Amino acid sequence: MAVRMIDELMRLCFLMERQYCPYTKWFGSGFAKLKSAAKLAPVFHSIIDSENWRERERHLTSAYLHVAEMHNDLGITETIEPEPRSAAGPRRVLVFGGSRGAATLNAAVIGAADAWKDREDLAFTIQTGAGRTREVEAAFGSAAADRVRVRAFIEDMPGVLGWADLVVCRSGAMTLAELHCAGKPAVLVPFPHATDDHQLKNAADCAAAGAARLLTDDRCDGPALVAVVDEILADPETLAEMSRAASGLARPRAAKTIAADMLELLGRKPQDELPDGSEEPSHVP
Repeated sequence: MAVRMIDELMRLCFLMERQYCPYTKWFGSGFAKLKSAAKLAPVFHSIIDSENWRERERHLTSAYLHVAEMHNDLGITETIEPEPRSAAGPRRVLVFGGSRGAATLNAAVIGAADAWKDREDLAFTIQTGAGRTREVEAAFGSAAADRVRVRAFIEDMPGVLGWADLVVCRSGAMTLAELHCAGKPAVLVPFPHATDDHQLKNAADCAAAGAARLLTDDRCDGPALVAVVDEILADPETLAEMSRAASGLARPRAAKTIAADMLELLGRKPQDELPDGSEEPSHVP
């Protein structure tokens, strides 16, 4: 049982470390060029692929040290810093459905366009997925072009998260981890076909903590989206309280914590250093 538990923890650690880079403003090609990141990826693959437990233990120890090195290379401290904004400027809303977009969110935004397109106090970045940008652009019209950016895909997710005052999105685990590290209030629309309806449970927990509003997929249309977004943005204190609640849920060092816990289960101390500057332990007990 202990071996199986640690095996599952290693899989989780691999997945989290692969997704760790969106928490930082160095996401993208800069991350890929890091020497420590280049070392880390094959190590985690070795952990997953190896069928020999002692080999996994050896790779795990190496992985922890590479994670620590990567943190130092990136200068990771806590969370994404918000982009400075003028108190008199428009409120900024990010709507995204993931790399492929979300049909429900796209339809709701199109349905909300008439209510929002003439609002000088609002600005939007909307990620639609491939093949859907023209429909959203047409719904808002050219008059709102300076305040509404429609994209099929967002390359600089940390930058856009820093830009946003409020986020409308699905409620997968990694999406929520990024929102919390960025301290962003959200309107969460859970994907209704997620296994065991886990996105609904995720969103409900965030709503209970005060970090989000929950809008179920079957009720997410234009008028409903306008109502909840406008309600939040109308009260700066509500927005600030939700932001504080989101930051309170953040775990920006989750992968490092998991790696340290696994080393503890193996009877190793996280602060142990490799001998003679080598990249892997010279001996596995």
